[in-house]
Amino acid sequence: MARKRVKKKTETIDGQEITQDIQGTKFVREFNKWENSDAFDFLIRHGLGSKRTSSFDTSKGHAFWLPKVVDIATIRGTIGGGDLEHIEKYIAFLEGEGGKGTIYDPSMIVFHEKQYDEAGNFLKKVPVYGHWKTKYKVSRNKKYGAEAKGQYSYEKKHNPNHNIARGIWGSGQLLDILKEGLEELNNLPTAIRVRKISDVKQLLKLPQVKAYLDELMTSNYFNEGKIKPTSILNALKGQKFKIEQGQEELFRNMTGLSEEEVEGKLEFILDLTPAVIERVYMASNKKKAGGYFIHGKTMDKRPRRDGEIISKMWMELFV
Repeated sequence: MARKRVKKKTETIDGQEITQDIQGTKFVREFNKWENSDAFDFLIRHGLGSKRTSSFDTSKGHAFWLPKVVDIATIRGTIGGGDLEHIEKYIAFLEGEGGKGTIYDPSMIVFHEKQYDEAGNFLKKVPVYGHWKTKYKVSRNKKYGAEAKGQYSYEKKHNPNHNIARGIWGSGQLLDILKEGLEELNNLPTAIRVRKISDVKQLLKLPQVKAYLDELMTSNYFNEGKIKPTSILNALKGQKFKIEQGQEELFRNMTGLSEEEVEGKLEFILDLTPAVIERVYMASNKKKAGGYFIHGKTMDKRPRRDGEIISKMWMELFV
């Protein structure tokens, strides 16, 4: 049987901290239960689209598709690297090339059975599909018992009674788990702690971020116009931003996180340095906080003449 592994929730990619609660998804719970069924081991060893075999060939059939799904559900910390595309293609395989009645259908694995007359004389060799414990095998060797009943067929077609086939296409089984899981993982909240950005101007192109930064332009975060970056950083760490429609490409460009690295429903927290915060406000079109022109260690929006500051407050310009 497959062995369960401990999944981590957080990993760091290119300096950005990615958190996803894959462990808490219905997909992982249902797949883990299915993974510990007879169907899993059978498909890994025999679902190769060939005659019965115990060889492990990961280049085709279920032995190609299943290992990565196991990796996603039991090892991978975050969804990325084409994971959702892989699940989508596996679903297409189970409904198409590897669907019911195909060579990848466990109930279609072919065996050949020798049949004899009542006197024990060999009559013929006939194909039987799905299970080698046929009624002739059982009758000649009682140790096999009746567990094989319904698991084989002399007709070359999908057998819905086959235990492993039912483990794929039966209600609540592999195909259903993958379909429901794909939808769930596509909408899995993906929290990103942004620790660096390529361009502060790109950050201000996100309206929700710009609006929040503008809200902070009060005396709580600016002392007579002088920025208090630590106070602003603490406020930002408690503010979660969601990526709205049409913003994902901008966000990925700004953070350097590609779809190959992380997927899901993206949301983020800004965890930047004081110097970056100052650069953000320098790039903003806002100049004043609480009536004072803003300034700091690396940015200064106080008006000057011949290099000299001529005003700290905007009202002084009218005196």
